[in-house]
Amino acid sequence: MPAAEVGGARSAVVPAAGLRAPTHLTGDAAVAWIAGRQHGVVAGWQLADCGLTPAAVAHRLRRGRLHRLFRGCFAVGHEAVPEEGVVLAAVLSVGPGTVACRHSAARLLDVLPAGTAASCGLDPVHVLAVDGRHRRGRPGVASHETRCFDLRDLRWVGPVPVTSAARTVLDVAGTDDRRTAERLLAGALRSRAATEHEVRSVLARSRGHRGAGVVASLIDAGPAFDRSIAERLLLELVRRAGLPEPRTNARVAGYEVDALWPSHTVVAEFDSFTFHGDVLAFRADRRKSARLQAAGFDVVPVVWPDLCETPEMVAANLAAVLAVAARRRA
Repeated sequence: MPAAEVGGARSAVVPAAGLRAPTHLTGDAAVAWIAGRQHGVVAGWQLADCGLTPAAVAHRLRRGRLHRLFRGCFAVGHEAVPEEGVVLAAVLSVGPGTVACRHSAARLLDVLPAGTAASCGLDPVHVLAVDGRHRRGRPGVASHETRCFDLRDLRWVGPVPVTSAARTVLDVAGTDDRRTAERLLAGALRSRAATEHEVRSVLARSRGHRGAGVVASLIDAGPAFDRSIAERLLLELVRRAGLPEPRTNARVAGYEVDALWPSHTVVAEFDSFTFHGDVLAFRADRRKSARLQAAGFDVVPVVWPDLCETPEMVAANLAAVLAVAARRRA
């Protein structure tokens, strides 16, 4: 892995954000090519690379063909830039070796729980300088520094470099916002944006990080739970018990369910802190169960510890529910 020595710590060399136009394009055609691939935004260095002088940039600003978003970064043609474009503009404005982080990364990774935005302070855009060098502040941009960053903690959402979901949880936990970190962790694991192994790996290579203790306590609070492992254990269990085999990850009544017996109208849902460890998830699960029941399905919760420690009890419960459903159908 390419790395540079920074103040005694090793920090990965992160590829710089921003594209260069094909050599056969110049001027506004080159600018349009770049903007079309960067959510409508371009950096000052890209404008210069396209052949636009400072005077040409100033002229386009006056004519409304460019709109300044952050220092050194512009929207092309109009200011109706999507969120991805605003975040990318902030990254480009701060400079090379910068990635989106914290709540800004969480939004793009789609692991920020609904209803969290107002309390998280999504303005300004949060970026992380991964080479440890202090960056000058920008209005609307909160710049953070780190002297140790691993390329395994880097993700790309289109053209936007962001911290991985596991690293994002760690950085948010370092702000002493334990509640939001807990909800982010549950969301990341539930959506599979991160696995427990990835979270523990980030902790192992981020010793001394302010958020490490919080994340370690959160990940240890619930049992190790991987949905693919749970599915395999459940299928092995029903086969041993001679029960009908379900469909996994099936969609019914507008929801994806963990296991479905369509002819019996029975659904099994895995239940664990890892996937349901926050209030919003708890409420969503209750609404989901209520709507499935209203659609005529029996919903059987399968608790992870029971699946591992007392599988015969899980099998007996499923057998009883399936038998009642079969009699009702008959």
